[in-house]
Amino acid sequence: MHENVRGLILVSPVITTDDLIRPVDQKRDGVRILESNLKKIVAADPDNDADISKHIERSRRCFQALFNAGAENRTLSVRHLAIRKKINDVIEYTSARGGFERVVALSDFRFPLFSRTLFSRPGADAVGLKTNLIILVPSSPTLKLIQ
Repeated sequence: MHENVRGLILVSPVITTDDLIRPVDQKRDGVRILESNLKKIVAADPDNDADISKHIERSRRCFQALFNAGAENRTLSVRHLAIRKKINDVIEYTSARGGFERVVALSDFRFPLFSRTLFSRPGADAVGLKTNLIILVPSSPTLKLIQ
């Protein structure tokens, strides 16, 4: 498969919920508040809009708090402020059903088995991904591909 792919653009390092939710026997690493919210969304009743809205709204508030707290520790340029606004707009204006369906799609994704890593030379790294890798759990299939 690798020989057939000419290039790859990763918009987010998260491809599947397995990138963010640790196996039950794993006790370290990961972002626990993010993981907790995702588990509740995955377990939500797909036919119960009130249940979905409750979990998505809680997740929305938690993510905005985490994202904005991290941004407050930096001096943001006009470009960074514009990106921050776009991210906050996506968080604010995505419907609860849309957020739920996104998480379900991430949860349903089955990662293909690869015989080698994504980058052939040792230590290769995807530019721009490095700062986001901290959110991936050690068992993340995406993390294994890029290391």
